[in-house]
Amino acid sequence: FDDEISINNIKINTDEKRVYKNGEILKLTKIEYDLLISFVRNRGIILSRDKLIDLVWGMDYDGDHRTVDTHIRRLRAKIGEDSIKTYRRIGYSMEADENQNK
Repeated sequence: FDDEISINNIKINTDEKRVYKNGEILKLTKIEYDLLISFVRNRGIILSRDKLIDLVWGMDYDGDHRTVDTHIRRLRAKIGEDSIKTYRRIGYSMEADENQNK
């Protein structure tokens, strides 16, 4: 996995754990960053809330599944509303982009 990923107007430097939008650094929480990386590494795949909890919070998490929705809403506000698609009662996905750099 390369240390820099570009998707649309978002650039992620995985070595530094920094995210840029249109060249400006985004201030993401650890959870938001981990969610974004989970979506990027699984582009085009629908991830259920349970799968996202396993990937981001860990299998021992026993909180409310709705926390996933809240964090995704905050992440969308920062990276763009259309970046993450909702599949009702199924999960979320970041669609694969034909022009992306891995």
